[in-house]
Amino acid sequence: MGRVPGLMSVTRRFQFALLTLLAAFLIGACTPSEERGGTYITYDADSCTFTINLRMAFWGAGSNQAQVERWTKAINDFWNGKDMKVGNCPLRVLATSQLVAAQGDCPRGIHCIEVKRIRPGTSHTSFVNLPEGDHRNGDGKPNGWKTTDKGTGIDAVNAEWDSEDIDQVAVHESAHLIGLDDEYRAGDVKCGVANCVTEVAWGDMVVPQKHIDDLAQAAGLKCPCAPTPTPTPTRTATPGVAVTPTPGQTGATVETITRGGKHYPTKQFRVAAPDRCTDFHYHGPGRALETPTQVEQDPVSDGCGWGSVPGTPKQQTPVTPAQIEAFRGVNIPLP
Repeated sequence: MGRVPGLMSVTRRFQFALLTLLAAFLIGACTPSEERGGTYITYDADSCTFTINLRMAFWGAGSNQAQVERWTKAINDFWNGKDMKVGNCPLRVLATSQLVAAQGDCPRGIHCIEVKRIRPGTSHTSFVNLPEGDHRNGDGKPNGWKTTDKGTGIDAVNAEWDSEDIDQVAVHESAHLIGLDDEYRAGDVKCGVANCVTEVAWGDMVVPQKHIDDLAQAAGLKCPCAPTPTPTPTRTATPGVAVTPTPGQTGATVETITRGGKHYPTKQFRVAAPDRCTDFHYHGPGRALETPTQVEQDPVSDGCGWGSVPGTPKQQTPVTPAQIEAFRGVNIPLP
């Protein structure tokens, strides 16, 4: 049977186009997703909580591991010690960090901070080069937040701190890394120390709601949760008469992730910085509430372990007194 003229070339062109599409799909499937920026927000529907994920990498002659860990703890302790809400949704900060050898080793998408080594008693001004974003604060100043095809967040920025910076300075600079501007400079609104968000690090002060509103507007946050119902008052025991629990009374709960039908408290895991896994992630070993004495290793030993911190669904799971005691026996306090 003879060939129809031109049919083979049409068929080959179709096959080539099909192979091209298939190759593009495979490349896309195997290429790590773009980072969502050094600062981005995630939402947990189970607890109605917004989390500002703040990711930092430190380098420079003045940096060391103990210092980086101390700064990171101070940032988390400060922001999470405040009662911050977007509508009825709690707002918290998850600051994570790592120490790298040089600027070129800062992972893509993570804020890169040089730590200068200075002599004690000398002066140095630490700063963050916050980029201008698509969104602005209520006072009209840019706050670095922008919307792209990768979501809403603040791209990786360069910053410069120094070896003599105390914890309060790190907290102050973290306010810039989450998109808040200084308010004490010439031309800025004179708000007073107690109402300036970049000054709250210097005292046990609340974070002004107007700044939380600025962040919420910039990131397009809208809380879908209704106000928390007022708890039912507990009954007072009559002397000599035992009080029986009210049917359905809520007990203690703990944040868990679910795998294979079992619930694993997140408190027991350590958070690791991006490596083979492209995001901050949980590493074990882990114990399930259902089998508290049985130790299980990372499901993905050479990657994301028990899952990425922002990408792993979490829930509040009730725990019994027996489970609390079992975990306490292996030095894991619950809830």
